[in-house]
Amino acid sequence: MQRSAASESDLRPVYDGRARVEGDDRDEPQKPFYQNPDPASERQRMEGGEVCRKQQQQQQQYHNKSTKTVASGEVLTDLVQGEFMQLGSKETENERFAHYFTKTYRKTASLIANSLKAVAVLSGADEQMAELSFQYGRNLGLAFQFVDDLLDFVSSSEAMGKPAAADLKLGLATAPVLFACEKFPELNPMILRRFREPGDVERAYELVHQSQGLEQTRFLARKHCIEALRLASQISESPYQKGLIVVGDFVLNRMK
Repeated sequence: MQRSAASESDLRPVYDGRARVEGDDRDEPQKPFYQNPDPASERQRMEGGEVCRKQQQQQQQYHNKSTKTVASGEVLTDLVQGEFMQLGSKETENERFAHYFTKTYRKTASLIANSLKAVAVLSGADEQMAELSFQYGRNLGLAFQFVDDLLDFVSSSEAMGKPAAADLKLGLATAPVLFACEKFPELNPMILRRFREPGDVERAYELVHQSQGLEQTRFLARKHCIEALRLASQISESPYQKGLIVVGDFVLNRMK
């Protein structure tokens, strides 16, 4: 008999409904190996997929908010701690440098480092890129502050927008002063009394210029800027990567 064209029901598997086992005269119904999808089940599957997708979106949003919250919290904590550290001073030269570096990171570099790391995480970058972004920002921030401390001694009041030797007048011993102590130990008692006696600011300013403090500070800034540029060079070449390099050059060569 000629078979008619296959209808939709013919898509179901063909079987005789019984399975024959050799040596066994009993007949057992055979289960079909395929069944057309039930419309209700298919709808439930699609709804379940939509629920999973929304849950993933919510988790990503929560992760992004957590990242921003953690970064903001770290920056604020570092900033407050840095301000408190600025109020104090240390007895020995080594302690002063360690104190100064930590304070500089917390007051300046932490903001840049954590901000760049947060941007990397929020954009979907992996952990390695997020850490690279943090280290780039850390080195750039340190270099920025070292240059700022240098300009306090070499730039004019008009260019800086603040009086020369402003840090000394605030009682702060920055990198140029700390380096100058190596040649002029008489700066040590001035640092401890935070340049409060008459003539302290003028004398300290003069001694810094007579020492290698400015050159050593410039070298320190250049060292961290070069490290930031090295990290930026590890990123795939793009206009954004070139922008990171330009920023590094700007920080090192700025005059105010």
